[in-house]
Amino acid sequence: MKFIHTFILMSLVTVFPLHNGVAATSVAGLLCEQVENPLGVDASRPRLSWQLTSNERGQKQTAYQILVAGSEGKLRSGIGDLWDSGKIASDETAQIYYDGKTLASRRQCFWKVRAWDSNGKLFESPVARWEMGLLEPADWQSKWIGRTTDTNVTTAPMLRRSFKLDGKIKQARAYICGLGYFELYLNGQRVGDHLLDPGYTRYDRRALYVTHDVTRYLARGENTVGVL
Repeated sequence: MKFIHTFILMSLVTVFPLHNGVAATSVAGLLCEQVENPLGVDASRPRLSWQLTSNERGQKQTAYQILVAGSEGKLRSGIGDLWDSGKIASDETAQIYYDGKTLASRRQCFWKVRAWDSNGKLFESPVARWEMGLLEPADWQSKWIGRTTDTNVTTAPMLRRSFKLDGKIKQARAYICGLGYFELYLNGQRVGDHLLDPGYTRYDRRALYVTHDVTRYLARGENTVGVL
């Protein structure tokens, strides 16, 4: 059976009524791979989108510039050390492929958009971000775990382990994959609000993983991780 996918790309300008007769235009709604500030992006050239909003009728984008930096400080200084698209004459605002330096696993990317309207006036978006996932098999420094006895039992196995962290915790990520749905816990707290993670696949062909920012769940000293 063949499936035909149709993609429609639109230049989106949202029009709002004038407030006190004052014209206002802004660039907002920044998305990477159709998600706001995503973690675990595994597309080597992520697709970027945004919206130009205005309360002026007939207003539209006539050009844009995308800046992507390795730090928020550089981006706020107007430096796109990972990618500076330059000014591009276009009304496109959706599914623009990243075309900068090669992105490594776990790389944090900060980005913003500059857009010019039909009057030639420049507008700049707030800073957004995305973080790359694990792009290579060698990035997985882990082993499969699970029930090794009584495999005919139908209840979900509960796995638990304690570990110790020394020093201040600046940032922590959990990359977790399961052959079946799972729930992740750290120090007695359920991580995230996802249900039915990860998405179902043919496990002999593909296994999906999920990325969580778990910085706030951890503490210096003894910690415990549990998976249901």
